[in-house]
Amino acid sequence: MQEEKQRKINDLRTKLSRYPKVPIGNPTPIQSLNNVSDDLGLEVIVKRDDLNGPAFGGHYSHALEYVFGEVLQNNHDSIIYGGASQSNENRLIAAVCAQYGIKAHLILRKKLPVDRRDQGNI
Repeated sequence: MQEEKQRKINDLRTKLSRYPKVPIGNPTPIQSLNNVSDDLGLEVIVKRDDLNGPAFGGHYSHALEYVFGEVLQNNHDSIIYGGASQSNENRLIAAVCAQYGIKAHLILRKKLPVDRRDQGNI
């Protein structure tokens, strides 16, 4: 069973290696949650993706490594992206564009009544 699992992991890595990828984030630490572990009676650990990437990119950084890999491979000079005005992804895209010298054109959604005024990044 373990051999089959390892074979599938290796197959996936081979398939993913066919796509261009650029480094965006940095290795993120794995942290033990000692108090939670003690309360539950089992070891609880978390991977701190909230510390990943420029502008605290989090999990968005992983996918954007492939997006920007294709952008750079094809020598594109700009990215156009649309999203909510308070989006963490907007902030990350702008930071990565700056990192690689690509123009960022962000099309931000107008603030709506459902949007909270006391939270956000912009």
